[in-house]
Amino acid sequence: MMNRYLILLLSILLATFLVAGCNSPYRALTKGETDQVSAISKKIAEAEGMQKGAKICAPNELAAAYVNLDVARHEATERWERAQPYIVTADKSADTVLAKTKACQPPLVKYSAEPATITKGQCSTLTWSSRNVQKASIDQEVGSVPASGSKQVCPAETTQYLLTATGTGGTVSEATIVTVTVPPPPPPPVVAPVVAPKAEEVTLRVNFDTNKYTIRPADLAELQKAVDFAKKNPDAKFHVVGYTDSRGSDKHNQKLSENRAEAVKKYLVGEAVAPERITSEGKGKADPVGDNKTKEGQFQNRRVVLMIK
Repeated sequence: MMNRYLILLLSILLATFLVAGCNSPYRALTKGETDQVSAISKKIAEAEGMQKGAKICAPNELAAAYVNLDVARHEATERWERAQPYIVTADKSADTVLAKTKACQPPLVKYSAEPATITKGQCSTLTWSSRNVQKASIDQEVGSVPASGSKQVCPAETTQYLLTATGTGGTVSEATIVTVTVPPPPPPPVVAPVVAPKAEEVTLRVNFDTNKYTIRPADLAELQKAVDFAKKNPDAKFHVVGYTDSRGSDKHNQKLSENRAEAVKKYLVGEAVAPERITSEGKGKADPVGDNKTKEGQFQNRRVVLMIK
């Protein structure tokens, strides 16, 4: 019997607690509601944390946003209220304060010239980037420019370039200077000392047909240069060296090269150049200047070199 009374008493107490809980006017926010309220709070915090915060740019809208957020939190805990309309109102209010605060932010500009120093006649590149800017311009006849970009300039002298940027939050100006240096004047030309004609050195070259030492008519103009030089420079000395191509024996080529040198010497003597002013020798096939495997190279090697000092 005692157990029956005890069970009945416990049942009555449990029912009393349940009835009391059901009659409570408050409830806990759902996860979705908690996330929505948190997102609204972040928007308001973002607006307050900007360079020019919401307290300066949108004080009335900020106050309204806080009120609407508090109302949404409160109504969301009311058991018999629909929380969503209040949350939507608070979200719109947060969007309003955030948008107005963003529009209030001053322009931010980065601006430079590279290279900052140039030599006259060279160019530099102006480079800039910006935020919160609707229009921008640069003086010195550059004119309107995009909010971010670059422009090449070629000033003739050191010049300051002023960038003016305007947005809904105001106007800012940044300057950069391109320094122009003038190269030093070139050094005066070095005047070579006047040298007497006899100190000059002239090298002339004549060529010969295969296995011959007869002077070709085509080379007479070259030899005439030596004759003219000798007349203008009576103290000049002449050294004549004969050569051959690689064909033939060394003995034959040595003799042929000597004959070629002697033929040139005789020509000069015949043109009134004193023989004591002339020395000659033959070097055979030594010191080739052309490729002995080709006809052109062989022709280049069949030569007499006349050096005048």
